Amino acid sequence: MNSIRDLRLIIGSYDKLSLFHKLFISIRYLIVPWNKVVNSVGVSGKVLDIGSGHFLFPNLLCGKRPDINCYGYEPDGDKIRLITDNLKVDRVHVVSKEHLQNLPDNIFDYITIVDVLYCVEPDKWSDILDLAHRLLKPTGQLIVKETDNKPWRKYAWCLFQEYLAIKVLRFTQGSTPHFFAADYYVSKFKKNGFEIVNHYAIDSWYLWPHHLFIFKK
Repeated sequence: MNSIRDLRLIIGSYDKLSLFHKLFISIRYLIVPWNKVVNSVGVSGKVLDIGSGHFLFPNLLCGKRPDINCYGYEPDGDKIRLITDNLKVDRVHVVSKEHLQNLPDNIFDYITIVDVLYCVEPDKWSDILDLAHRLLKPTGQLIVKETDNKPWRKYAWCLFQEYLAIKVLRFTQGSTPHFFAADYYVSKFKKNGFEIVNHYAIDSWYLWPHHLFIFKK
């Protein structure tokens, strides 16, 4: 389970962030098994996190991995400005859309995508996966944390929560949430040039059906 100590360190790394944003980050931290995602990343190297939001995962990863340099890309300009002005972690680098497109091929040891694809239309996943394939080293790994569509009780609760965040509160950017079975994700990634290394549920003791995927080129 996640620790309150880690949460305090994370919140303390944001300077002058509003109480509302700190509350959102805190809730986000508590409902996802972050340590299991962190443990899927090696102890050193260069990491690109796609769809970083408030940069919670890059922030946490750098705190747990002293020899990691983490780059985060977030398409929401408002969040980028918020993070650029407030985040105080030297090894977390904010990547703009222009910078992202100009990065050379095969430069990242790990690329992570955490709870991003569910709010992107599946026919647009290829843009994200093609980018990940281009930037990932031949020996690197793509690590994806997404939400399964079973068991159905957890799925129903997750669907309600995400619909509220995207369509009602409009705090998460994206389309109507889409949650698929694990095999669907594996199939889609294979079509975009990735090979599955492993995948498994990481939802024990959580109300949400979290699932972890590890791919290679």
